[in-house]
Amino acid sequence: MEKQDVSKTDRILLTLGEEIVSGQFAAGQPLPAEVNLRERFATSRNIIREVYRSLTAKRLIEIKRYRGAFVTPHQHWNFLDSDVLQWSLKHNHDPKLIAAMCGCWSSHTWRTGQPNAPAPRI
Repeated sequence: MEKQDVSKTDRILLTLGEEIVSGQFAAGQPLPAEVNLRERFATSRNIIREVYRSLTAKRLIEIKRYRGAFVTPHQHWNFLDSDVLQWSLKHNHDPKLIAAMCGCWSSHTWRTGQPNAPAPRI
């Protein structure tokens, strides 16, 4: 997907998500204030809140009422989310993560007997 085809919300999500996973924001550290993010990305409060919802779903941040958004420890991140996994592999070549993901894929292959079989829908 080309950059101009991506919505403003997705562009901000990709930027902040990658910054979090790359370590620009440490676990427990707050993200910049909402007003600062609005100024940085020249966007509305609604867009920033939508980005927060997506980052929360990926378990990269948690929202603390009246205090802001805080980065969660990487052990809590949703590595089954394709964005989180992609960013993690780009910035962290942890052999344990790679082995765990290979284990998931080979476990699926072992159960189905087909290396390229789609994962079962739940």
